[in-house]
Amino acid sequence: MAYRVVNGVEAKQGSPEWLAWRRRGLGASDAPAVLGRSKWTTPYQLWREKMGLSDGPRMNPAMLRGIKLEKLARQAYEEETGNIMVPIVLESVEHPILRASLDGLELGGKIALEIKCPSEEAHAMAMAGLVPDYYVDQVQQQLYISGADCAHYWSFDGKTGALVVVYPDPVRIQQIIDESTRFWQKVKSGRWETDEWEAAATLWRVANMRLEEAKAFEDEARKALVALLGNETKKEGSGVIVTRSTRKGAIDYPRVLSDRNIALTEAEENQYRKVGSSSIKITESVIAEELNPDALNMPAKQQDPSTGLDASPIDETFILTI
Repeated sequence: MAYRVVNGVEAKQGSPEWLAWRRRGLGASDAPAVLGRSKWTTPYQLWREKMGLSDGPRMNPAMLRGIKLEKLARQAYEEETGNIMVPIVLESVEHPILRASLDGLELGGKIALEIKCPSEEAHAMAMAGLVPDYYVDQVQQQLYISGADCAHYWSFDGKTGALVVVYPDPVRIQQIIDESTRFWQKVKSGRWETDEWEAAATLWRVANMRLEEAKAFEDEARKALVALLGNETKKEGSGVIVTRSTRKGAIDYPRVLSDRNIALTEAEENQYRKVGSSSIKITESVIAEELNPDALNMPAKQQDPSTGLDASPIDETFILTI
């Protein structure tokens, strides 16, 4: 596979120039989303990101953890294997929209490196010699673009590392090429393939369900902290501060005027009225239609082969190479 090495400011991962270069194509970590296998982003969300309609994922604690562990993870890999890998940013010559920012490429070009500092579940899979399905397409795109004989998938939990050797899968690589080509046509046309209202509505309903679940989870955690606060006014520890405060109640001005037999005309009230504002409220219909995953090209619920549990919910796993 022929590739172009990206040099200069565009090759500095995380820089504004690199982010701009990445938006003009599909990075290896976009591949799972393009194929509907991502646990974090649907194809429709990725399309909006490439169209400049959304900013994409925000920094979260897991990402910060991964950044903190990056240097240690690489050091552990090099000590384990004796390999010295050179980080490199590549672009396919045959399909220029396909891109890859590798954590490393062996000097002879035979081994590509992908480092993860993932969730406990994903790390356990690596310890068992498995790459989670939601990372497989990313590694396969890296193999396709780099032309490497194999990839070293290195999972690091902060203390121990697990190495999984991954070889090119021609069938899966062709799927990536075909789906990426179709996906990029949607970006070029500026049109989503389904009714975009249905796609946007489905995205909101999925997000709202997750939000309600998160609110319920946060409420339970909040009750536990409040109970532990007891009669104290402030308690701090483990990265959390709980503070008890009181404030005066609001003044009931209509009642004040009424008690003093003061009546204002509408014109007089308008003299004291603040500038109006508009708001938008989104609610789910009382009789809502069933969710249509095809509107987002969402993956069906997946089972983790190692646990038999649902592997579909959002996971805060950090992806080191974007």
